[in-house]
Amino acid sequence: MRAPKQPHYKNKHRMPVGQIKLPGMTERSWERQTSSWSLWSRALTLPLIIIAIWLHTTIGWAWAGLLCLAGFIWLWTNPRLFNPPKRPNSWYARAAFGERIWLNQRAVPIPRPINMRAIALSFVSGLGLLCAVVGALGNNLPMTVIGVVAFYAAKFTFLQLMIRLHAEMRNAHPVYKSWDRTPDNDNSVKSTRHKKVLSQN
Repeated sequence: MRAPKQPHYKNKHRMPVGQIKLPGMTERSWERQTSSWSLWSRALTLPLIIIAIWLHTTIGWAWAGLLCLAGFIWLWTNPRLFNPPKRPNSWYARAAFGERIWLNQRAVPIPRPINMRAIALSFVSGLGLLCAVVGALGNNLPMTVIGVVAFYAAKFTFLQLMIRLHAEMRNAHPVYKSWDRTPDNDNSVKSTRHKKVLSQN
């Protein structure tokens, strides 16, 4: 008789990372995104995009559009440029791990209160971004500043919440445990280091 299947994920020794469907985000990209260089360089991109939109009345929509496109291309390529951090326990690494856990909640459920707060913060950051863009389009400085501040306040509160989520869920799955023990964060079943971590669990 076959053993019953796990209720939340297909293989108890491997998180189905493929279900995190973000464009171009491979396992290696997720690892590189835990770098502090990746975090801060992405964080500084929004003001540059807002400035480009603001300048559409001065430099024209063609140049403003090209600058915005360059900003979005940078955001897309950023997680692929930096090496993973040597210490997987830094706050930005734990925030990135928590975000992966949040996105993976269909496979491994997370506490409902944290999920609801994360959704609310994502909504607020989205509203802040919209406010900043609309303000920049109309060259409305107060509206633009309020939007940017709201976006960053909600975003960094969200990252702090992801750190808390990681702390609560770090032992909920063997792969989550491995993130704290190896700087490579390799989820591949072919990885010798990953197999060693799993054998310890």
